Amino acid sequence: MFKKISLFVIFQIILLNAATIPNSMENMIGSVNSNTAQMTEENSKKTYDELINGLSKSFDPSHAMYLATIYLNGISEPDIEGHIVKADINKSIKYFEKSINLNDFKSAAMLGSLYLFDSRFDTQKDRVKKAKYYLNLAVKNGIYEATTALASIYLYYEKNTNKGFETLYLGAKNNNSSAQLILATLYAYGSKDLNVSRNIILGNSFLEKACLNKKKTKKVEEFCSSDNVLNYKKNEVNKK
Repeated sequence: MFKKISLFVIFQIILLNAATIPNSMENMIGSVNSNTAQMTEENSKKTYDELINGLSKSFDPSHAMYLATIYLNGISEPDIEGHIVKADINKSIKYFEKSINLNDFKSAAMLGSLYLFDSRFDTQKDRVKKAKYYLNLAVKNGIYEATTALASIYLYYEKNTNKGFETLYLGAKNNNSSAQLILATLYAYGSKDLNVSRNIILGNSFLEKACLNKKKTKKVEEFCSSDNVLNYKKNEVNKK
């Protein structure tokens, strides 16, 4: 099968991008960052204080999301008065929560993922508990990109294999390529720690679904194009 890699590393490869945000959130957060940059450019004649003040009074959930992202990363480019915006995790959380309260559940998926994976959130009280709450909220409202992060809590923090697999299957059923690839990996290797028996048929089935998924994430695409997978496919063809 594939060159063996620890399951924890597989989760990291699949779930994390360079900014330590789970890969299944990558397009989502990228869109927000792009829109934030566009809004900042469009309001280039305003100071950041004016821009932030206007956004903070809005009841548009996307505006709250923009503010959450601004405070998550800060803005290093000075405004017309030479001011910058410093990153502020507590303010970022505040505006993520505002967006969630305005029924934007993509914000719940992103905030839950940040609590779980972003090292800047390590000092937050009850970090994993909060991550679970927001990820569950996202999944219950149809944001299936959150299933992989939620499953990692069940599998590795709570040791609840049944709930973890149930969550991964839910994601896979709803076209989450990361969930499909994680299931492929778990079945390809098996796991004594998780009491998962090796099942090559299921492993191959989920691998095919992940790699043929038209909506697969960049990291799943990279994994499916790797030498390990390509060599495996060649070996399978030669066996026939």
